[in-house]
Amino acid sequence: MKATIILDSGAFLLDESNGQSYVDVGYFESKGSTDITVRADGPLSNPASIKLGKKQRRIDVRHVAADGSMKSGTNLSPSFDQYLLRKRDLYQSGAPPFTPDAFDCIIRFSSGDFYGWDVTPRLFKQCAVAGGAYTGRDHTTKPIANDIIVNYELAVGDVLRLVSVDQNGTETELLSSDKIAPGANRLEIKFEADDSCNEKYYKHALNHQGKHCWLPNPNPPPLNS
Repeated sequence: MKATIILDSGAFLLDESNGQSYVDVGYFESKGSTDITVRADGPLSNPASIKLGKKQRRIDVRHVAADGSMKSGTNLSPSFDQYLLRKRDLYQSGAPPFTPDAFDCIIRFSSGDFYGWDVTPRLFKQCAVAGGAYTGRDHTTKPIANDIIVNYELAVGDVLRLVSVDQNGTETELLSSDKIAPGANRLEIKFEADDSCNEKYYKHALNHQGKHCWLPNPNPPPLNS
């Protein structure tokens, strides 16, 4: 099975994950009835509505081999490095750091091949951090990835699992490829985002020291330190 995870948005905590065997991504819930949609061989195949919650949970993405071992090793492709929006593209010097505790949850990838997707320039508007008033200044970025995709090749017997881990270490399985799409050749799992997340990713999750912040128009693309 070929499996792809699509991140409609997210804050890539690469600096915070430096030296680790995984990549952490900060995530905020969308306003819809589910935060994850699933397609198996094309058609929508959601087993149930899944809301990831605002409980500081960690969501582990696990590629489990047929023998029960967990695959490790993330590959950040050239397109990921080239097209992922960087905070310095908006703020030049003095880019504000992420505040990891602000996110609803952290998605942890221990493996997978990361690529930039849907690459186009994006318009950002400058707004006041206090009050949110638009200053009248706009900024159009270079071509950036509006989505990040993470690809997996699942051999016979392999399983891709999404597991919620709470602060006590208690695990709850959210999705498993062998249960939601048995026999499928192609699996697509999408973490949703919408314009309700704009201020969350670009204002509340950043420790702004200045008076202004840049907000995307309309939906928030993935961002990196």
